[in-house]
Amino acid sequence: MSEISKKPLKKILIVEDDQISRDVMDRQLRKYFQIDLAKDGNEAIELFSQNAYYLIMTDINLGIGKNGIEVMKEIRQTEAGKTIPVIAITAYANFGDRESFISAGFDNYISKPYRVDDLLRCIIDSTNNYQ
Repeated sequence: MSEISKKPLKKILIVEDDQISRDVMDRQLRKYFQIDLAKDGNEAIELFSQNAYYLIMTDINLGIGKNGIEVMKEIRQTEAGKTIPVIAITAYANFGDRESFISAGFDNYISKPYRVDDLLRCIIDSTNNYQ
């Protein structure tokens, strides 16, 4: 993924309630980005309010509390949140799910399990719309 590796490390926020999934994504993306990890929606909103992010990726089902759609909508209500791509990363992979998440306000969508190359392509495609 030369389009990513040539750029200086940019900061992204990953919102994922499952510890193993957080760790896997962190390992997969750490060489390309500075990573902040949030285990729930409240932590994600707090981190977002304190940092400038290049991109946000959130699981949809975050367990107790806010879900990923609620997190994205709360972020979108801020001035900074209007210019940051937000990707839905979820196990929902039925026909029409992608369109549903895009129409809800996400910039892109990838279903689990995914290949690292597909995730990086999703990031590139999402951020290209904001440059």
